[in-house]
Amino acid sequence: MVRFQVLGSCNGEQGHDGPQYATGMPPMSKSAAEVRWLTFRLMNGQSIGPDRLKDGWVVASETRHCGVRRESIEGAGVVYALYAPANLASPRRAEMRMREFLMSSGYTFTMGTLGG
Repeated sequence: MVRFQVLGSCNGEQGHDGPQYATGMPPMSKSAAEVRWLTFRLMNGQSIGPDRLKDGWVVASETRHCGVRRESIEGAGVVYALYAPANLASPRRAEMRMREFLMSSGYTFTMGTLGG
């Protein structure tokens, strides 16, 4: 099973872990990115790295308080999950911007929404 998780940034740079990561504490508290807003699957054997995905989601969601996760589902392949605070300013705009990011990056995907 291949799995990655990128949560927050303590130094303002995406995809970089700060000193608290070394102590076993995640770079972002659970409450900061508690809602799973979007999920998507890439088609045709495509994949996306955690840093690139996080950068795209930060721009799309318009917040640095977000997280991404790649989950392997037995018999169903890989699902990418995008998390952000419950009070995300504009969920619909974030979804549309994430779709645009994926399409302009050349990905073929299916996407579902889960968040409020």
